[in-house]
Amino acid sequence: MFMCDFCSKFSWNFRSITKMIGEFSDLMTAGMKKKVRKHFREYLLGMMIPPEIRRKSISNISSLVSEYDQSTLNRTFHAVDLKILEKNYIAYLKARIGEHPVEFIGDDTLLEHPGSKVMENVGWFHDHSSGKNVLAHQPVTTMLHDLESNEFYPFLVRMYVKKDKDSSKGNTEFKTKLETMANLFTIASENFNVTGKVVDSWYSSFSFLGENYTTELRSNRKASFQDLGKMTRKNWI
Repeated sequence: MFMCDFCSKFSWNFRSITKMIGEFSDLMTAGMKKKVRKHFREYLLGMMIPPEIRRKSISNISSLVSEYDQSTLNRTFHAVDLKILEKNYIAYLKARIGEHPVEFIGDDTLLEHPGSKVMENVGWFHDHSSGKNVLAHQPVTTMLHDLESNEFYPFLVRMYVKKDKDSSKGNTEFKTKLETMANLFTIASENFNVTGKVVDSWYSSFSFLGENYTTELRSNRKASFQDLGKMTRKNWI
């Protein structure tokens, strides 16, 4: 009896989860080909269901999740139109957040790839936690904090590419991390009621911070409370 109850509850929970993933993937891939929805749904399931569970060969899961994660990933990104995906995701967030005031949260991170010099956009970056330079991707990441519901939503991500790497291609305009973050903030401001921003010391620039912000200053910078809002030698950061 216990096993029957467990199986029933598991089956119901699983159906609920897959239904939710299906609805989300349909929203995100609206306007794209049918095969895109299939690959995108497989990728979402592959991220959410741990490999150790998949290895147990639960029939319901194995019939929905691709056996080869990397292959699923490749098919997904080759099929999905990232511009449409981003547009759909912003629409999804706007439907959830509405006119609530939000904080824009920005940072960057390192995705290490030891020994992977041939991977596109991989470069040597300084890892502050270890004090060493590491081979990695460095995406600029953002999040929105709904100040009324106190919910946090992942926002947009952009890959930062070092100038020497970027200039070798000759077909992409180089952007600093600060310029990249400012661009993402502009997109957020155009679509949401952004009332301030939260960033670390790397982005504590006078040209970016504006009026409402929470940050920290790097040890080699100075702050002035005189002539705020004017670009002077005293308050230029």
